[in-house]
Amino acid sequence: MYISSSIAHGAKSAPQGRAGTSGNRRGTDDEAAASAEASRKASAEWFKRFQEDCKGIRISPRLSKDQRSSYDEELLLRKRLKELPELFEEKAKLDRRANLWPKTSVFTDPVAERRRLENIARTTGALSRQAYRVELARLLARLGYPPHYHLRTLQAELAQARCELSRHIWRSITP
Repeated sequence: MYISSSIAHGAKSAPQGRAGTSGNRRGTDDEAAASAEASRKASAEWFKRFQEDCKGIRISPRLSKDQRSSYDEELLLRKRLKELPELFEEKAKLDRRANLWPKTSVFTDPVAERRRLENIARTTGALSRQAYRVELARLLARLGYPPHYHLRTLQAELAQARCELSRHIWRSITP
């Protein structure tokens, strides 16, 4: 007969929980029922909040190459909700700089035209279309948006972020 070394040396085994409880802690069936009821109540409250936050909002799944954990996703959604106004302010600055970029060419010589544009960019801070797209993609990536995401109004994006956060929390607490 095989005896484990901990039992052979006089160690006591961990107490086993009763049916209806989890872990090593002994509990009552009433505690288990109360815990289950609290969980159902929290889930129902978050579902109600999800319905209120998402009224009239269409949620489309975001496809991304990197899968985030549930915790990381919640942190990103909270960060997005908090920093969206700042993103819109920075985007407005980028828009102003992009509007400074000349729309037409002055020189037919490409080298002279490139020097002129470099001088304009250096003195005024103007952004070409390509530079604008790169800078905007950098701003969007900070809040988890794909590079070519088209921002709507601040109110619409805040409502979308609230909806996605409510949905995420409701899904994470629902068994």
